[in-house]
Amino acid sequence: MEKTGRFTCIKKGLVGVCAAALLTGLCATPAFAALTEGNTATTGGVGTSEVTVKSDIQISATVPTTIPLTLNSSGFTAPTFTLDNTTVGYGIALKSVQITDVVDGNGLTIKEDDTAITEKNQIRLTVTDKTNTGDVKAVVKSTAATDLDWAIAGATDASTPGNLSVDMTVEKGEIDGTFLNKYSTAATKAFGIKWTVGF
Repeated sequence: MEKTGRFTCIKKGLVGVCAAALLTGLCATPAFAALTEGNTATTGGVGTSEVTVKSDIQISATVPTTIPLTLNSSGFTAPTFTLDNTTVGYGIALKSVQITDVVDGNGLTIKEDDTAITEKNQIRLTVTDKTNTGDVKAVVKSTAATDLDWAIAGATDASTPGNLSVDMTVEKGEIDGTFLNKYSTAATKAFGIKWTVGF
């Protein structure tokens, strides 16, 4: 009986010590810990952790709301304008450009290649990268996007965006009254342009 009582006492003592250690975190295993293997006095334990990455960077950029074209005796004139990257710290690129939202009966047709313009009231719209080396030009299409990869530097801060300067030119064929009568009195929408930016 004495031996049994003593063993019970020792057992209780061991349990009490472990419980106290758990409260202080000495015996507890952290919820995030990985199981280690090969734990010996000479090599130590080995464990692995999987590192995951999720990007929360959101692209922020501005494009012109209106691009005015003017036709005079010398032909069309178009502005040079900028696309602004307001994504702080990260450069992006102009990935593509496309003519969209063509107004029915606008008096125009779009030439989508570099061959000679032979139809009346037909135009070819070209954009040029004026910021990066080489003044790269691209014909803008309506049936498909013109693929580009023109770099736009990241914004320095919220008030200092990175810029891409874009020059637009318009070539034309013979223009007749079908076009001139429609656009002679006031600036009138003919089509839209979709700019796509990304990393």
